[in-house]
Amino acid sequence: MGRKVDVDLLVSAVQMAERLGCARPTIYYWMRTDEAFPPPVWTSAGLGMTGVHLWYWPDVAAWHAKRIKSAAAAKRD
Repeated sequence: MGRKVDVDLLVSAVQMAERLGCARPTIYYWMRTDEAFPPPVWTSAGLGMTGVHLWYWPDVAAWHAKRIKSAAAAKRD
């Protein structure tokens, strides 16, 4: 059995981009380049970046908060 999540908290790349205030392609850029970016909790049939991906919003929100905090700390240094 896989991880149990609240389905009401699943988001697509479009929804994630809206919530984070960025363009959808940015989501896929982070997915490819940031090892800390949370993996989708569900992906439809397809290899790699094809298909539909769904992420668990609390995972994404925590990742984004950490990313913003790190960027702010780097800016201060």
